Amino acid sequence: MARAIASREISSVELIDLHLQRIESVNGQLNAAVEVFADEARAAARVADEQLAAGAVCGSLHGVPFSVKDSLDVRGHRTTAGTLGFKDSAPAVEDATLVSRLREAGAIPICKTNLPDLLFAYETDNLLFGRTNNPYDWSRTPGGSSGGESAL
Repeated sequence: MARAIASREISSVELIDLHLQRIESVNGQLNAAVEVFADEARAAARVADEQLAAGAVCGSLHGVPFSVKDSLDVRGHRTTAGTLGFKDSAPAVEDATLVSRLREAGAIPICKTNLPDLLFAYETDNLLFGRTNNPYDWSRTPGGSSGGESAL
């Protein structure tokens, strides 16, 4: 994806839109994404495309979308870890180290994904967001603790 953006085979905006469209088309059945950052991701993609067009030095993941497990902080968004106890948590004031490093490489977060309650199960199901389904067999979960990530 990064090579395709760098060589201008596809713009970051187009790539982000394709991913967001796919999430929208499958998430009703999968319940993998618990929060989608559509407006923020599109805005970041526009900036990424402008930077590339201006000849800026870009990171190795410039303009590439990524999803974030709901146990990791994303600045401006709540982190629930899939548990009712964190349902009303305040938005994170800064990114988790992993998210920060991906952003530094130019990647763009597009959503938060489902996980087991407090990550303590082998299946992705919780009382806050419900069960994530395996995309190949809806009678099963995609496992845990990164079930939303794997289903997406």
